[in-house]
Formats: sequence, C-alpha cells, structure tokens
Amino acid sequence: MFDMNANQLGAEIKRLRKIHKMSQKELASGICTQPAISGIESGKVYPSIDILYLLSIRLRVSMDYFLKILLNDSSTYIEDTKEHIDELLKNKDYQEIYELCKFELQQLKHRNMNFTFTQFIKWCHSVSSYYLGIIKWKKCIEELNNLLDDSHLLTGHKFQD
Repeated sequence: MFDMNANQLGAEIKRLRKIHKMSQKELASGICTQPAISGIESGKVYPSIDILYLLSIRLRVSMDYFLKILLNDSSTYIEDTKEHIDELLKNKDYQEIYELCKFELQQLKHRNMNFTFTQFIKWCHSVSSYYLGIIKWKKCIEELNNLLDDSHLLTGHKFQD
C-alpha cells in the first residue's frame, strides 16, 4: 500500500529538512548515508521503518505524521479511483474502464494495494473486456469465478466449502 506514496513521503522529508536548515549529510548523520537520503527524498528509495523512525525524531515530527501521509494518500487514491470507475460504469463507458483497469493492473506489479481494491479492479477489467468483445462470456465467467477462489486476505488460506 505504501509504494505509491514514496514521492509524497520523500517530498515531505525534504521540506522538513529545509525548514530545519539541514543538509542531506546532516540529516543522514548517524542514521544512514547521504545518498540514501537523496534516494528517499527523490522517491526512488523507501526507508526502512527504523530509519523512518530516526528521521522522524531528527525532523521533530511523530512517526504517525509520516504514516498518515502514507495511509491517507493511499486510501484517498483508492476511493477516488473507485468513484471514478463507478461513474464510468453508470455511463457504460467500458473502453475507459478497460484502459483504466489495464493501467491499474500493470501498476499492481510495482505496488501493493489492498485486497478489496485489487479484486474490484480485476472484476471491472474482466467485465469491461467482455463488453468490448475482447473476451467471450465463458472466459469472463471463468475470470470472475477465479476472483471468488482467491485466498482470503487475512488468513492466506482458501475458505472451506
């Protein structure tokens, strides 16, 4: 869930560092390397939880502050995307739904979104593919059934019949 927010986190760490008139080297001192800070600020490197904790102390903010940036952006993105797709479904704009879901499925390879959102995107992709004639109805039913068979998020195991 956090991968998509590396840029926002990095931008906020950079902003706080500049407010405290610190160089990257000063911020990194005793925590990590200056190149690691550069990578974090650019959104290319994601800090471990212990490094994020030490950075929060040095930048005089709580760990919760950084975590809220991550969680709020992610949940807002998910809700906005779902609302947009719902509107497209009402308008039967299957081409736009297909393109959006295709993009989201590609992004899932690089980030970890919540189970419900992932299932929703896969469902919309299958249905829009059917309505556009990309797949036949039997293939659509098969894909939708596979979504029902996916392992449960909390247990990691399939439900017993």
